[in-house]
Amino acid sequence: MTGPQHKREKPGPKDLNARELHRAAVTDARRTARTRIFFALLAALLIVGGAVVFSWFSLREPPPQPNVVEVPASTGVSSLIVIENPQREAASIVLVASHPEIADRLELLNPSLLSYVPGYGEFEISELAPLGGGDLIALTITNLLGVRIDAVHVFSEESFLRAVAEPLEVDLAEPLIVGEGDADRVIAAEGEGLRNPEMLYTLLSEPGRGDESSFVLRQSRVWTAILQQVAVDGEFADVFLDSAHPDTILALNGAAQDPDLVVSSLPVKRAEVLGGSLEQYVFDGSETATIVGRSFSYLQLTDEPRISVEILNGNGGVGVTAPIAELLVERGFHVIRTDNADRDDYGETQVVSQGREHQQAAIAIADLIGFGEVVLELRAPSGIFGVTIILGQDISG
Repeated sequence: MTGPQHKREKPGPKDLNARELHRAAVTDARRTARTRIFFALLAALLIVGGAVVFSWFSLREPPPQPNVVEVPASTGVSSLIVIENPQREAASIVLVASHPEIADRLELLNPSLLSYVPGYGEFEISELAPLGGGDLIALTITNLLGVRIDAVHVFSEESFLRAVAEPLEVDLAEPLIVGEGDADRVIAAEGEGLRNPEMLYTLLSEPGRGDESSFVLRQSRVWTAILQQVAVDGEFADVFLDSAHPDTILALNGAAQDPDLVVSSLPVKRAEVLGGSLEQYVFDGSETATIVGRSFSYLQLTDEPRISVEILNGNGGVGVTAPIAELLVERGFHVIRTDNADRDDYGETQVVSQGREHQQAAIAIADLIGFGEVVLELRAPSGIFGVTIILGQDISG
């Protein structure tokens, strides 16, 4: 019978000879060195990788921030935007209307639209910028349509190039062709393209060889591109709207953010011009109520049909009809003629009601201007004007 079985122990260090001890020490030293090198390389890689990621986040351009804007009041807001050409004439004229519950609109007007300018006579709208700037254009449009314009912003060539400092994608329906001597040159191809600020200004200010309807259509494409950039890029919006009136900022921002924005042009027809070579247009006033009621009823100055007014200078003064015309237009009257009276020695201003149906309007006008005698014309009332104002010497007193 055998005795108890004992498990054999592995030899410990005390069982190794000197050579084996040396070999084990070298092996452990190499293993430790490799481990240290591995962790050193790993740490270096993490440091380099972190630096690269940090540099990428630091150096890349931040994405455009959406332009979040205030919502217009329930009465809506409007602004007239005018781009002047190098000759300081109004080349692009846009009425921007914004409302929180109604589709916003960009309404473009033909630069060669013939319209009555209260206190001045009949002019093309493009000619008004040198006479009285954007305010006179706004007064003319208010008189034409019977809508309020809350603010006006005029871009010269210099200010436009400062406001639009980066290229924008614009899709042109037709090329822009200009004449150079006896030849034509295409300076902007049709279709989509990235247009630099100088070209954007040219597209808005240069009529080119086409007719004015093509010019206005091209302008609508550029304005659409500008508003799209305003909507998605807060920094662009800040620069473009810098120094603008708060109502202009509100109107343009509101229009830019509206997915149902309507971009259209005021309906006009070709004017009959002697010789037929000059391109001019007129607006059919009979369509005013329909257009305004459909497009921006919230801007109407009055819900009632506007009373047509004639203002005559009966005291011989200079420029006396213009401030009266401006006051009446802004209060919802339609001034369709200013001229000299049959004589210039009227002592007291007369506010003439052309027929009984306009008597209340004549009384309201006398109250509004603060002077004048109300006169009722029954023998031969005008079939054109509802009220005639003959300004006398009391206007200055």
